[in-house]
Amino acid sequence: MFGSHLSIAGATHNALLDAESYGMETARVFTKNCAPPQCHLQQEIPA
Repeated sequence: MFGSHLSIAGATHNALLDAESYGMETARVFTKNCAPPQCHLQQEIPA
């Protein structure tokens, strides 16, 4: 699977558990929708 949108219904960790059950190695959580002009380039956060 290349990528997937998973629900955070109930709690955010449910999406992480679902991602793990599908064999995904990474997950990204979006905290809000971004619409110009408020958007700026996303920066990678080192692990």
